[in-house]
Amino acid sequence: MTATTTVLARALVRFQAWPWSGTVVTLVERFREDRLALTAGSLTFTSVISLVPMATVVHQGMSLGRAPDGKVAIEPDPSLETQPFFVDDCHSWRADGPVVAHFYPQFSRRR
Repeated sequence: MTATTTVLARALVRFQAWPWSGTVVTLVERFREDRLALTAGSLTFTSVISLVPMATVVHQGMSLGRAPDGKVAIEPDPSLETQPFFVDDCHSWRADGPVVAHFYPQFSRRR
């Protein structure tokens, strides 16, 4: 097991151990009491909201330039016949962008 895998496994265990039902109940109660705006202004609530975009970045960065089979996937390969899994998966790897035009011109829709 790599260090990254170990860290992610520990984080998943802590995430699963969180008392989510209590959190939801508290938010519902505050919503009913019309105090949700006070909660939204708190640092904790704002910090939790900021994790949503971070989750997107983590998801897109999880491949680390490797295909699911472990092969390095971001080396230019003009002989490749099937489109790599990450092309059109995010803004930087969009098919009409400069990165795909450079690394995989055969899959580029750039004009």
